[in-house]
Amino acid sequence: MAADKKRGAGGGVAADKTRRRRQTARTAAPPSPVTRASAKRGSHRRGRIMSPWLAVVLVVIVALGVYGSVKPFNDLQDVRREHAEMEAQVALLEQENAAVISQIGLLERDSYVEALARSELNLARPGEDVYIVTGAPETASPSAEDPSAEEPGPLEKLLDSLRSLY
Repeated sequence: MAADKKRGAGGGVAADKTRRRRQTARTAAPPSPVTRASAKRGSHRRGRIMSPWLAVVLVVIVALGVYGSVKPFNDLQDVRREHAEMEAQVALLEQENAAVISQIGLLERDSYVEALARSELNLARPGEDVYIVTGAPETASPSAEDPSAEEPGPLEKLLDSLRSLY
């Protein structure tokens, strides 16, 4: 019996080591509930990539991002279209401005104003007589197809260009 006590109740040195390991394992702190839950979850979810709810949330976020980027793109296209229209208007106004400036240059010359007054307004210098002939056949018009279409005179062109500005 004394030999049994030396070796221990289980009998042997190996049995003593095993018994000590078991005792230290029992006295160690038990795993926390979080560790147990994560261990269960980890083994259960290893086959899945993501939850369905996470996938739905990601799809909604991507859809909102796409929608958010489409509206500024459409706004940019609208602004570019308006810019092109305004450039066309500027080009037209520059042409009209050049025509008005050239008309002003002509109107600064006295000889042009006199010729304009004689042809358009039937004016004469003092001592000159003006004769208006009626019933005479019309002279050849600039456009042979449409005789009623007369080209406006320089004064009418000036007035028309001034009217178009306002």
